[in-house]
Amino acid sequence: MSSFYVDIALPVPIDHTFTYSVPSEFQEQATVGSRVVVPFGKKTLTGVIVGQPGTSAVTNIRPIDDTLDTVPTFSGEMLKLTRWISEYYLAPWGEVLRAATPLGLTIQTKRTATLKSGITPETLASLKSSATKQRAVLTALLNERSISVAGLQKMVRLQSLNAILHQLEAKGLVEVREDVGTQRSKPKFETEVRMNKSGKSILAGKSGTGEKDVVRLTPRQMLVLQELAGRTQDVDEFRTVRSITQNSEISASTLKTLIRKGVLEASEREVFRRSEYDELEAAPNLTLNHDQAAALAAIEQSLQAGKYSTHLLLGVTGSGKTQVYIEAIRRLLALGKTAIVL
Repeated sequence: MSSFYVDIALPVPIDHTFTYSVPSEFQEQATVGSRVVVPFGKKTLTGVIVGQPGTSAVTNIRPIDDTLDTVPTFSGEMLKLTRWISEYYLAPWGEVLRAATPLGLTIQTKRTATLKSGITPETLASLKSSATKQRAVLTALLNERSISVAGLQKMVRLQSLNAILHQLEAKGLVEVREDVGTQRSKPKFETEVRMNKSGKSILAGKSGTGEKDVVRLTPRQMLVLQELAGRTQDVDEFRTVRSITQNSEISASTLKTLIRKGVLEASEREVFRRSEYDELEAAPNLTLNHDQAAALAAIEQSLQAGKYSTHLLLGVTGSGKTQVYIEAIRRLLALGKTAIVL
C-alpha cells in the first residue's frame, strides 16, 4: 500500500498544521485524533493528526516516525473544542492540544551533546583566543564526553548555548542528538482485600486452639468482618478497598487494622486507565444515611424550584459527600437537565 498524507498539529508557536506522509506499516493506526511522532527540523516532536487530505501540493514531504495510540487520544468533539479554543484565544492549535493531552501521555524528548572522538586538550588549545565560549563548552564536554544540553547549560551558564553548539557541529567537533523519551504515565495500582483462613475461623467461632493463636477483635471489628462476609457470595473473592469504603460505612483504617491482625489478606492489582471510548459502569444505587438524605433534600428543593442557589456540603473525609453529589445529579438528569462536577 502506498503512503497517504495527514495534517498534523504540532506544539510549536506557528499557527498552521504540517503535512506528513504515512508509510504503509503505520496506516492502520494513523487516524484522526491519534498522536504520532514526527521529525521537525533537527528535533523530534509529538503531534496530533487533525486531517487526512487526499493530495498535497507540498514537495519533499517527510514521513512520520511512529504512532503512539491504538485508539485516538482526541475524539472529534475534542478536536472541535480545541480548534475553537485555538481560534478564540489566538493560540496555535498544536499547543492547545498539548495542553489538553491527558497527564502522563506527553512524550518528552531529550537533547544530548556528545564530543566527537579524537578531540584532545591540544585541540582546545588550538582554538582562537576569541572563541572563549566554544572553548568553555568543549572543556565541559571533554570531562563528561556526553551530557544532556540542559545539564551542559547548568555547567557553562551561557545564554547562547544552542548557537555555540551549532557552530561546533559545523566544525565537526560536537554532535547534538535528539532522543525520543517514553510516556510519563506509570501503572496505577489499588489495594484489594479478602478474608483469610483466620478470619473465616473467627466468624465460625473457632478463633484458635492455643492462647497464642487467638486473634482478639473489638466488637466493631467483628461487625466489619460480618458485614464483609454478608456483602459477597464468595468470601474468597478479592474486593477493592475503594469499593468497600464507598459502598459502606467501613473505613480504610479499620481494614488496615484487620490486615495487620491477620484476619484479612491484601493484594495489589493494576488499574487500567479508562479512555473516553470505554463503556462506563453505572453508579451503584445506595441507601443514603440520615445526614446524606437531609443534605440531598435541601438540594432537591432548590432543583424543584428552578432557581439559582448555593449549597455548602460540609463533612469529613469518608463521610459520603460524593454520594450526595451523585444522587443530586441523578435528580437533575431525571428533570432533563445536565450537571458539571468540578
